[in-house]
Amino acid sequence: MFSKPNRTDGMNMRSLQESYDKSKPRAQKFAHRLCEQMAELLIQENVSLAVPIEFRIKEWISFKVKVENKKLTIADAREMEDFIGLRIIPLFKRDADRVCSLVSSTFEIIKQDDASQRLDVSQFGYHSTHFHLKLPKEWLRIPTFDGFGDFSAELQVRTAAQHIWAAASHVLQYKQEESVPPPVLRSINRVSALLETVDLEFERALYERESYTEALDVTADDEPLNVDNLRLTLDKTLPQKNKEKDEPYSLLLKKLQKRRIHTTKSLRHLLIKHRKAVLEKDRNVAQALVAEDPDLAGGLVTTDFAGKTYGGRSGARIRSGVFFSHVGLVIEILNEFEPAP
Repeated sequence: MFSKPNRTDGMNMRSLQESYDKSKPRAQKFAHRLCEQMAELLIQENVSLAVPIEFRIKEWISFKVKVENKKLTIADAREMEDFIGLRIIPLFKRDADRVCSLVSSTFEIIKQDDASQRLDVSQFGYHSTHFHLKLPKEWLRIPTFDGFGDFSAELQVRTAAQHIWAAASHVLQYKQEESVPPPVLRSINRVSALLETVDLEFERALYERESYTEALDVTADDEPLNVDNLRLTLDKTLPQKNKEKDEPYSLLLKKLQKRRIHTTKSLRHLLIKHRKAVLEKDRNVAQALVAEDPDLAGGLVTTDFAGKTYGGRSGARIRSGVFFSHVGLVIEILNEFEPAP
């Protein structure tokens, strides 16, 4: 895949540009489909991303400069390992580690590089993991990826804090310690340390949250409501098939507080009192939508609560007899079954 350094003459460069121009449209399709598939894998793993997966096709001018600067002899644009580039930016370090593990076990890895392993303890720099990867052979039998076996891609994985440092150092051009003016070096080192501390403190917060929720018994305790014991109470009381990945618990908490429902005990009482009725309405709404449009061809169906659109539901979900999410069920209880005094 990698070529030995050598000079690239003008004739070879013209031939390489022809290869680049020919490959670029297919490369864009490949990158787009790869991003979609990776997004599905991350959803299944419940990985929280800071931003959606990003991809880019290396522009010809950058491609040409790299070939000339590194004196590469490549005959085809697809031989450039970062011709296609993807970036995954999880919120938390544990999720970044899970992404790296998932990538390693899913794709054919040509090369892997952890930038942090190259930094001395006294050095600063952005920490990220780079993969040069190809599709697993079994994926090439899927129509989505049929014909893309000749492509590879570079994938960067780094946390949101690491990405802030990488973006800032790119603008400041302080990628190496030697490039930083001495008066600025101390401040830059502080910034690097602070961003590393952000990742560590997020990990601490996640650990403390898990310890707190594991110790809770929301079926017996009576505590002031917060987003965590609210989530656990709904999980214990309502069907899991109604739960969605990104439930707006903080929005619901405000609504409950306005209705003077402040504790886990009062919330449990509310849910148990109206659970049967609201789940019956959930089934009726789903059945009505199926009767109106039996195919429910793929799109999202939305509903409205008190003048505000709340969520969207896939056709498959509705056909299974489920419409409302956990938060949606409670909002329905508040709006219809337990009206404000």
